[in-house]
Amino acid sequence: MDILELHPITLRLFKQGHPWILKDEYTVRFPKGKEILHIKEKKTGEELGWFLHDPQHPRIKARFLTKQMKGLESYIKQTLKASIEKRNKDYQRENIYLCFGEVDGLPGLLIQKLKDHILIQYQAFVWEKYLPLITKELKSKNIWIQRRIPGEQKQTPFGPDDSEPVFTLKEYGIDYKIVLNQYHDIGIYTDMASIRKEIDPLFENVKRVLNLFSYTGAFSLQGLSHGTEATSVDLSGKYMAWLEENVEMNGWSDRHTSIVKSCAKVLKENKEQYDLVVSDPPSFSSDGKKRESAQDFYKKNWAELWKAVAPKGKLIVFLNTHKVPRKKFRALIQPLLKGGKIIKDLGLSEDCPRVKGFPESDYLKGLVIQK
Repeated sequence: MDILELHPITLRLFKQGHPWILKDEYTVRFPKGKEILHIKEKKTGEELGWFLHDPQHPRIKARFLTKQMKGLESYIKQTLKASIEKRNKDYQRENIYLCFGEVDGLPGLLIQKLKDHILIQYQAFVWEKYLPLITKELKSKNIWIQRRIPGEQKQTPFGPDDSEPVFTLKEYGIDYKIVLNQYHDIGIYTDMASIRKEIDPLFENVKRVLNLFSYTGAFSLQGLSHGTEATSVDLSGKYMAWLEENVEMNGWSDRHTSIVKSCAKVLKENKEQYDLVVSDPPSFSSDGKKRESAQDFYKKNWAELWKAVAPKGKLIVFLNTHKVPRKKFRALIQPLLKGGKIIKDLGLSEDCPRVKGFPESDYLKGLVIQK
């Protein structure tokens, strides 16, 4: 057992449910060369459990695994098996998370099933050693790996390089083009799938949808699947071309309009109104001249954004960062509302649940606003 002194704040947060030990003046005294730490807190004498040790990580030095353990390899096998079995249900989609890191007791390890492909993403260096064990347990011929830590990489095949990197998967009856081994992202955000399911009724009986920061078009496609007309706006011509492929593949090109331009500029020039407007900005975006946070976008462009919403229409706004708590996001939006009311909070669920006491697991938040 490693008898270690922890920062008082670290200990307090751990007792509240936070699973990380962050770099501080105490972690520099952690023993070197150990993959896991069995920690007993020095001052209190309290046994905290087993932690995944990650001295190479610049910020997160240890992540909580479990209270009791007989061996790391057997723990990985048993926990991964339980995580997969827990998701043995019909999600009505071909993209699900088989493992969602800390939520499933395998901190820093994310595993997505993408039709007949598996994508393993890891955020802790120590998982590199155990990739052969993990891939063996997954029993798939089409496995891809992506490091999501400093020095992060695009997806690469694990084993023989004969897995098809471009394919189509279906989510709630809609086809999406997936591309591996070319970009940082793959063409769909699986963690948002449960949110798309939750808001699907909002697209019913809607004539016109405006999708800002559209990426590859999930919300546009969702509207089009209900027979709406959809307008997609994104600064990236690359992603807009990808979006248009998705629209054409589903047979809805005649009801879709693409605009490759800054969302702020489009809103300033806009003279139309839409029954449903969706705004999902990245945490930070850049037009090549300046860098802007999602919060700044809302503050600067709210009047134009709100004007684009038709009378009795709805606006869905998202924020994708754990650094702004849910209450603070609501507090940011609430004063901006004039003739509007927040009617729903949105967050991760289903295969990507949130963990109490762990704000990093509640990074994605949304609000549905009725005009």
